[in-house]
Amino acid sequence: MNPNLYIPWIFIILAIFLLMVPNSWSEKKVLAVIAIQIFLSLVGLVTAITNLVSLLRTQLNLGLSISAIILAIITILLAIQRRLKMLKNFF
Repeated sequence: MNPNLYIPWIFIILAIFLLMVPNSWSEKKVLAVIAIQIFLSLVGLVTAITNLVSLLRTQLNLGLSISAIILAIITILLAIQRRLKMLKNFF
C-alpha cells in the first residue's frame, strides 16, 4: 500500500481533534483554531484529490481517497458552522 494514502488522514484527524476545543476560550483563540482547522482540512482535501487522480489503480486507493475527500469536506463545513455560531452569539 502506498504511504501517500495516509497523509490526508493525518491532516483530517488533526482537524477533527481541533473540534474538541471549547468555545469558552477567548474569541481570538477560537478563531485561530478555526483557521488552523480549515487549513488542515484543505491540505487533507487537496492531498486526497491528488491521490485520487494519481493512484487510481486499486479499489483500496479509490476508497481511501474518496472517503478522505468526503471527511475533509465535512470538517470544513463543521468549522464554518462553528464560526457562524460565534457570529450569531456576537450579535
